[in-house]
Amino acid sequence: MKLKQAASWAEIISALGLVVSLIYVGIQVSDNTVATRSITASHANAEFIDWYAHVTADPELINLWYQGVREPEQLSKQETLRFILLMHMIMLQFQNNYYLVQEGTLDKKVLDSITFTITLIKGTGGFDMYWKLRNKLFYPEFKLFMEDLMYNSQHQASPTYQE
Repeated sequence: MKLKQAASWAEIISALGLVVSLIYVGIQVSDNTVATRSITASHANAEFIDWYAHVTADPELINLWYQGVREPEQLSKQETLRFILLMHMIMLQFQNNYYLVQEGTLDKKVLDSITFTITLIKGTGGFDMYWKLRNKLFYPEFKLFMEDLMYNSQHQASPTYQE
């Protein structure tokens, strides 16, 4: 075997090694993407579970939530502020998840599932009061998304919050 032939074979083997390495890197990136999306979905759900646990663990807070959604005009000034802050906590989580979907980190199905829960208070006095006071604090794209969801979608509010 001549030196030229040996160099050609070495070049071919090197190119094959490069191809195999690139395939391996592609698999690793794909696996990492799946793991990142799974962790993000789990974290998104955990945020809402924590919020629900926080609200339901405190009888005063769950009553404030219920009255705030149904009859916000009956709340004192302090209760109104507390209700608005409670709503804002959950709405910031919705906005965060919306942007995670936009960047591809969170699966849209997870957002759809989570977002459906906000439609349970669709058309209530509490949501309308909150949104009028706080909608300017959200990013424009998310604001449009929420307004379409709350005012144009076919989802129905929960009978729990109806009079």
